[in-house]
Amino acid sequence: VINHDKEIGLTAKGKAKVRLYHPYINDLGTYPTGSNIEVEVLPFRSALVKVTTKKETDKVTLNGIPYQIVNDKAGLSLCLWQSIRFPCRD
Repeated sequence: VINHDKEIGLTAKGKAKVRLYHPYINDLGTYPTGSNIEVEVLPFRSALVKVTTKKETDKVTLNGIPYQIVNDKAGLSLCLWQSIRFPCRD
């Protein structure tokens, strides 16, 4: 359970965006500050979660499905791995 308050350093009021970055990227939603959200961490795994009230700075965001960014280098095409596993193409 992640509490959206001073416990994690969140002092701003309003709504906080919650995004899971590891083991995959998944938008967990927007919640009022002061609330809490349950995040599943599988056995023998870790999780990296961002909770922020600031505007999103990620170049690419998808909602509704977990995904991984396979290639995000300048000059190369962006390839996303989705739950359906589409192949990357140039």
